[in-house]
Amino acid sequence: MELRPEEAFAQQAFTSFLGQVTSAPGQDPPDLMFTVGGNRWAVEVTTFHMYVERNGGEASQAAFHAQVGLMRERLSQLVPADKGYILCVGVWLSNANLRKLEEWARQYIEASGTSELNFNGMDEIWIQADVPADDDKPTGKVGTVAGILGLSTVPDEKQSLTADIQAVVDYGAKRIIEDKGPKLAKLTGYDKAVLLIVNDRGDGYPFLEPTNLSTALAKAGIPALLKNGVYLVDGDGSVNLVG
Repeated sequence: MELRPEEAFAQQAFTSFLGQVTSAPGQDPPDLMFTVGGNRWAVEVTTFHMYVERNGGEASQAAFHAQVGLMRERLSQLVPADKGYILCVGVWLSNANLRKLEEWARQYIEASGTSELNFNGMDEIWIQADVPADDDKPTGKVGTVAGILGLSTVPDEKQSLTADIQAVVDYGAKRIIEDKGPKLAKLTGYDKAVLLIVNDRGDGYPFLEPTNLSTALAKAGIPALLKNGVYLVDGDGSVNLVG
């Protein structure tokens, strides 16, 4: 079974962390099987996600980035080779407003705009020409800055602001345990269960640290079979025990 990119990355990082071990793809579950000192370890891999409240439910920032990324690709097709643009999207928009934003950005690009322009007077959304520094060449595309600002809310009981980092991490950890805990509980024939939480290499969260993740996992309630078996795999390949 072919591994997903985050699984292959986690496998390499965890192998380097443990040292003299062997590993292979698992039966899904688990994602990976490690042999450590003659013991068989079942290893599940997941990626940490930031969640925000949307329409009475939840949505992950990964989905937000995917939407903005597709829009960026379409808009980049309009950009001449001798120009470049930066589009900042700092709040979540409905699908209807995303379409309006794309049309607004298209008009700006086709008019060869240069100075910063805000979308509907919103400071969190703007576009401007990307002026190359020194002898750099124009990008010939649209670059994006996308993120959920602190005035959004976490879909927790307190409706915490996303500016509350621990609340963001708490909710993300809770979702991971709810998803992975039952899968690992069904496994038999292994000497140890391990959960690797990847902080995405290309689009990770600088606020996610071993300390606040460890605190969040303790609040979420780590299943007994995962005690001393939860690790954070950061974007640089470093591995830390967090639960």
